[in-house]
Amino acid sequence: MFSKSLALFALIAVATAGYIPTPAPGPYPAPGPYPAPGPVPAPLPVPAPLPVPAPLPVPAPLPVPAPAPIPAPAPVPAPGPGPAPVPVPVPQPHPQPPQPKPTVTTTVTVTAQPTATAVSQCNTGKTQCCNTTQKASDPEAAKMLGDLGVVVQGINVLVGLGCTEVPVIAGAVGPNCAQQPVCCENNQFNGLINIGCVPISA
Repeated sequence: MFSKSLALFALIAVATAGYIPTPAPGPYPAPGPYPAPGPVPAPLPVPAPLPVPAPLPVPAPLPVPAPAPIPAPAPVPAPGPGPAPVPVPVPQPHPQPPQPKPTVTTTVTVTAQPTATAVSQCNTGKTQCCNTTQKASDPEAAKMLGDLGVVVQGINVLVGLGCTEVPVIAGAVGPNCAQQPVCCENNQFNGLINIGCVPISA
């Protein structure tokens, strides 16, 4: 602590060793007389303002050209007929194969025997005049019976082909039948074929 105080004192002594005291200020001289002010110069003359030039004449507006007439639109040509539409082919149905018709079989039982009989004894049907008479087993008669689906039961059954009814006059067959008149049991096929026929004697 003492050493610090001693160092501070030495530092102050060094700082004050070269100090020169400032002399006290002497009396100031009295101010001299000031020169009288000179004359104030006259103000400079203000120049007259320049004359304002007359405004330039405004040019007349240029004439606006009239708008050009708008041309009429060109007429639109009427549309011509378009191409004919291409016909669309209609799909044709596939032809179906013919279906076989079901065969309806009719069984005919004949009891009459192909022996000659009189007109008065023809009690199984009306008297018929046929183009031909054959056995049911003959080829032509058998084919027609097969087409009609008819099965004839009996032995040596006589059938008439292309038959028509003929009148019986006074117990005799009319003169219009040029073939052998017959009396048939089954006449349901409209004369196309009569079954179970018996020749009629004159």
